Amino acid sequence: SSERRRGELISVMGQSGCGKSTLIKTLRAEIITIYGEITLDGKNLYDNASHYTRHFGYVLQDDLLYPYLTVYENLWFRGRLRLPKLSTANLDRKINNNLQQTNLVHRRDTRVGDSTKKLFNGGERK
Repeated sequence: SSERRRGELISVMGQSGCGKSTLIKTLRAEIITIYGEITLDGKNLYDNASHYTRHFGYVLQDDLLYPYLTVYENLWFRGRLRLPKLSTANLDRKINNNLQQTNLVHRRDTRVGDSTKKLFNGGERK
């Protein structure tokens, strides 16, 4: 069925520079087209932007990371902010489990770097 149900996730994937971000930003009405029309369910996207844009999420490739902190330190800082009541031991366990699941244990103590000094590819940063 072409009808989407609540809780479904659709991803847009492709090579670098192929227009993924432009497509998503257009669907989110962040970019307004100069000509042509975009319709969803037969309705103009821009005339109904407030209705449609709440159904589109956009996860930036470069998250808010602190370039001078290590991978572990970035995760610890985020974890502490999001889970303030979690014990230090449990937070450490969660971080190490996450590093294991994402095959980044060997990068645990590597500084993240920034857009000018890329030490990780986009997927690793995410």
